[in-house]
Amino acid sequence: MEKSLFTDQKIVNKILVHLSVEALARFRCVCKSWCSLIDDPIFMNAHRMNMEIVSRKLRLFQVVYQLYPNEGLRSWCYAGSPSEELIHPGFPITNTKPCTYDLVGYCNGLICYLTNFLHGKKEINLWNPSMRKCRTLPDSTFSPDRQRHSPNFGFGFDGTTDHKLVKITYIDDRLKNEKKQWSEVEVYSLKQDSWKKIGDRFPSQYYYARGDTVFFNGCIHWLTQREFGKIRPRRLPILSFNVAKEVFQEFWLPNPHEREANCISPLHGSLSVCAKSSSSVDNCLDIEVWLMKEYAVEETWTKLYVTRLDEELSGPIIPLRVLDGGAEAIVYINKNVFLYDPKNEEFEDFGIWANGIGVPYVTSYMESLVWVEPVVLEPSTTQTEPEVKIANMEIEAAAKQENTTSNKETYEVGGKQDNNCHIL
Repeated sequence: MEKSLFTDQKIVNKILVHLSVEALARFRCVCKSWCSLIDDPIFMNAHRMNMEIVSRKLRLFQVVYQLYPNEGLRSWCYAGSPSEELIHPGFPITNTKPCTYDLVGYCNGLICYLTNFLHGKKEINLWNPSMRKCRTLPDSTFSPDRQRHSPNFGFGFDGTTDHKLVKITYIDDRLKNEKKQWSEVEVYSLKQDSWKKIGDRFPSQYYYARGDTVFFNGCIHWLTQREFGKIRPRRLPILSFNVAKEVFQEFWLPNPHEREANCISPLHGSLSVCAKSSSSVDNCLDIEVWLMKEYAVEETWTKLYVTRLDEELSGPIIPLRVLDGGAEAIVYINKNVFLYDPKNEEFEDFGIWANGIGVPYVTSYMESLVWVEPVVLEPSTTQTEPEVKIANMEIEAAAKQENTTSNKETYEVGGKQDNNCHIL
């Protein structure tokens, strides 16, 4: 039986790389060679690239929120619209001690979050919803006495085999004969399971990172907030951190006067910004979506559309994310989550009563084979690596073709290309 099962290893590899994470988790128990293959970084990378294609075609996205203290996180996955709910991955941990959670970031099917206990202790955790696995990361060794703000975190992938967590600590040493204000940047490697300092590489003392992060194009992205008492810079940037090179870069936001940027999202192969501003003419709130048509080129910011809301609506109105494809906006309005379709000019209710702690975190979603728990790889006796590399190359070629098609897409209203501002 075993001989017939492995008659053509190349065919077996191509079948396995297209299976779901749930199936592959079971198939690790079939035999040692399958377990070694599924745990192999080459196979995991090939499976990740295939899942990226599948999730992009289905336009999968996920809404994560905490309804009550000490309850854990709720996670709902949707495909295309609130009416197409897919799964509700259970939260891996229920703490007996009072705590709250902060979402740090999402990358390759992994969600990084902080657990904040009431006595001040914090834990950094990695969660793979599709595998129902969670891991607590070691604490960083750097903890200064005086900090200007709480540290910022970001989570991303180096493009090869390692996921990294970056921590930015803002230090205030005005009582010492040293630099008054500076920042220390640390990087945690999931592959090495350790932290390292990379020094004061944060690009400015006049602003700090804020809000949810977005991993895109090999970089972690944050919005920024001006330091208290600082009058410059007049414009605020999007801050990016290249995970592989471990360097920062700034992208200046478009026309920021009287406009508050609330979220950044990948869109049409580049970055988008969703911002809100009050109208000076009537008592309305404008929600604008801007697209950077060419990534990292600030002159290519283009306004896609504007929708207007009555500013007298009770409760907060916060844009959460712009979805790739039709550029629909997910908006948090008075503790409810809505999907706004700019083509039909309609809001659709998710049916989520998020009246708990903070606002929901919205991210793209795909199944992930990344083991957040440590895995010990055994040397394989079969010659599987060349076949997996072939499958990997084929999937990579398909992914490049898909990305090329996606980058050529432009946002259309009523079937005609429209790069101007529209009041809907």
